[in-house]
Amino acid sequence: MKGKKSIALHADRQGARPCFRWLQVILIALAIPFTSPGFAKSGPLDDIWIGDHEQPPINLYIARTQLTRDPADVRVQALKTWLEHVARRASVSFQLRPSSVERWQVELTQEADSCALANARLPDREQSAHWLLPVLRDSLAIVGRADDSFQGDINALLRQADGAIGAASGIYRVTLEQRGIRYIPVDDQGAIIQMIDMGRLRFGLLVGSAALSHTGPGHIRILGKIADIDFWFSCSHLMEPERVARLRQALEQGESERLRLEFLSLWARRPAP
Repeated sequence: MKGKKSIALHADRQGARPCFRWLQVILIALAIPFTSPGFAKSGPLDDIWIGDHEQPPINLYIARTQLTRDPADVRVQALKTWLEHVARRASVSFQLRPSSVERWQVELTQEADSCALANARLPDREQSAHWLLPVLRDSLAIVGRADDSFQGDINALLRQADGAIGAASGIYRVTLEQRGIRYIPVDDQGAIIQMIDMGRLRFGLLVGSAALSHTGPGHIRILGKIADIDFWFSCSHLMEPERVARLRQALEQGESERLRLEFLSLWARRPAP
């Protein structure tokens, strides 16, 4: 009887092991933060609160880039210094919200206390925002794998890219449509980079700063540039006019302009990835 009990107990334990292993797998999976190709990890600018904390915060949306993920990047401090000055001069506070362009376009139409740090000015967005100041100019670049064989001018590149280029919504698709170039809709720039790297796309249209953050051996390379685009500091059309006026005045003030240009000088000298 004792031997039979030992055998039965051993069998029960053996049967329980697969269940226990599955439980371990589930617990480990829950413990690992979920990330998808379309979304970058959080970084040093997520939910940073800048300015007069006695004032209700304005949600300031900023595109997720390498800048928003690297706490050691000197550009992060330069950007915060500029925004802190603007917030003090305008007697407001900002809560930084790195996010996708698609999200902030919705927020600007629905949320009175919301602004976007660098918003492309398009005809269909004109009525959804107050356009306060052109903050920076960046290029739109067609990219491919670092080992892509393309050699040629921009016209030849556009012909090859027709129907084979990934583009996120907004300025990217509008730019291609204006040139009669067919595109493959992709959620965002991060997804484009991953799809090119995996061989699922040959070409993608990115803002130049995002492209430069991922160039190098084994990554992607810029094959050609289409145009230069101004990106604006904009706020919701629902924002109180008096608050809009204070922000506009603060952004245009001399010291604010100096700090903005200081940040841009660092942005133009982006460190290699």
